[in-house]
Parts: sequence; structure tokens; C-alpha cells
Amino acid sequence: MKQEANIFDWHYQILPSECRNCVGIVQQKYRSDRSDLEKKLHSVKH
Repeated sequence: MKQEANIFDWHYQILPSECRNCVGIVQQKYRSDRSDLEKKLHSVKH
């Protein structure tokens, strides 16, 4: 769980503010899919 949160904290730091809401949606949608978590984030288009 903590590792998951750290991944998102790191993404929050590098993403502009308008992307943070999108990351939050991705986090909720793919919370159970931990192995693909980072891939899902990087595949999100803005």
C-alpha cells in the first residue's frame, strides 16, 4: 500500500496541476491492478 502511494506522490510532483485530477481517477480505477499501475499512468494522454 505504501509503495503504491509513493508512486503516485512521485507522479504528483512531476505532473502539472491540471493532470493531478486525471491521475486521481486512474488511481481509483486501477487500484487493484498494482502490477500495471505505472504503465496505466504513463499511457494516459493529456
